[in-house]
Amino acid sequence: MMGPSYILFGPTTGELAFECVTGAIHGAAKTDTVVFTWGGHDEMDEACGEGSAKLQPDGLLHGEIVFHNGDDFSFIARRWPGFPTAC
Repeated sequence: MMGPSYILFGPTTGELAFECVTGAIHGAAKTDTVVFTWGGHDEMDEACGEGSAKLQPDGLLHGEIVFHNGDDFSFIARRWPGFPTAC
């Protein structure tokens, strides 16, 4: 484990980290939904895949991260307290 899990979206890029996975996100939001591809590492091995996330009315983000030719993970995320909102 490398620290707290997070997913960060900017206008067209972002980043993610969970367990021993880290990566860069490439994608764009369409209304309250974002569809993205990602590339990075799972421990020391290169990894990549795709994912999607949708902002819920209660402010939670529900999504899925899929590894190319591998596992997929569902997640629920909430805004980190004090973290600014993206423009």
